[in-house]
Amino acid sequence: MMLGFAGYLVFGLPIGLAYDQITKILPLFVVFYGLMLSSGNMGPGDMLGLLSSESYATAVRGTCYGISAALGKTGAAVGTQAFTPIEDNLGKRWTFIIAAICGVAGILVTWIFVPNITGDDLGNGDEKFRLYLVSKGWDGEMGEDDLKALADEGIPASVVEAENDSAFDDADEKM
Repeated sequence: MMLGFAGYLVFGLPIGLAYDQITKILPLFVVFYGLMLSSGNMGPGDMLGLLSSESYATAVRGTCYGISAALGKTGAAVGTQAFTPIEDNLGKRWTFIIAAICGVAGILVTWIFVPNITGDDLGNGDEKFRLYLVSKGWDGEMGEDDLKALADEGIPASVVEAENDSAFDDADEKM
């Protein structure tokens, strides 16, 4: 994600600083502008969906992904509305310079706040979430008494307990 934000800095800042000169060389402007836009899709645009879909436990993934997507779209709408007055008041050059500044801010925010989920097993996150719920008093019931408590059904407290459970050994022997 940081690489994509860096693209705004690497390609957007030269466009902004040399706007009058670079727009006279149209192929160069098109290449730099295209690389800047591509870096936005390569990093933040692509990773927003991937990171959101893998950061939450399965039980709440749909809801939390929806909230993340809504916030991302809100940011895009606000950004679009903010850049029009900037362009009108400061000129087109400043839209690129401010995009580069936003790229630096994006790098910092990503580095500080976004966890590295490379290689994480989604099942482990689900288990941690379930154990968190149990530690806060959740007994497995959902809704208006339409499901029996999981604990009453003999669901093990953890994956480790399930692996050590003799019921699994008995089932293996029968097979």
